[in-house]
Amino acid sequence: MKAGFLALLLLTLLFENIFCAEIGLIDGDNRPLGQVSSSPGIKIADFTEPAILFAAGALLYTQDEAMHDIFLNIKSPFLDAAAKINYLGDGTLLLPSYAVLYLLGAEKEKTVAVNALEAFVESGLLGLAIKSATGRARPPAGGNPYSFNPSFGDNSFPSGHTTVAFATAAVIGGAYDCRIITYPVAALVGFGRIYKEKHWASDVFFGALLGAVVGEAHAAGIKKNEKSKLSFYVEPDNAGAIYGIKIRF
Repeated sequence: MKAGFLALLLLTLLFENIFCAEIGLIDGDNRPLGQVSSSPGIKIADFTEPAILFAAGALLYTQDEAMHDIFLNIKSPFLDAAAKINYLGDGTLLLPSYAVLYLLGAEKEKTVAVNALEAFVESGLLGLAIKSATGRARPPAGGNPYSFNPSFGDNSFPSGHTTVAFATAAVIGGAYDCRIITYPVAALVGFGRIYKEKHWASDVFFGALLGAVVGEAHAAGIKKNEKSKLSFYVEPDNAGAIYGIKIRF
């Protein structure tokens, strides 16, 4: 059990610099990624989000068995069909999707595709490293959620499908301002992984967190680059009009 809490702490520390960053990170302004408030000293408010997330994850971790039992008792044909959406977190589907977006899209779509691929690889590798470090047992066949055996085997924590689904949702949602669509779809992937007994609830929670952080960092970069493009302008003047080129940084 101690290994599990150590893993949760590791994840919280990993995300701390981003969660304590100024809000402009997500808005894609010109401040560097991870820039913290310029106010002197460390404020308690800087730790609010990491503390809430750590508490939520730790609480969910203690309830993994109960959540597993709940999902076992809500089985139905409708939910069986809905849970199949978990395949949207499969690399065999996502990677070709990035390729199609890149090959058929315009300049922005190419940028989004490249960033989605990078977020997929980065979040996936981070997730794999954590999986190997924790070696958490998967839920099927009465698995013990508090069994940890660090290895490169088929480990449960965090959920890889959920991680890359949220990374992709963050990049696309951020680039096109449609998070209200992409995040619920990614959440359904996480639901499917729990429903199909592939992961514990806390695996999905931290997979979603990991993917969202990596993906949002890329989404911010896309927005920043958009603001740096050349643009033509025409402004009215007493003698007619002034025209030229603007370079926005």
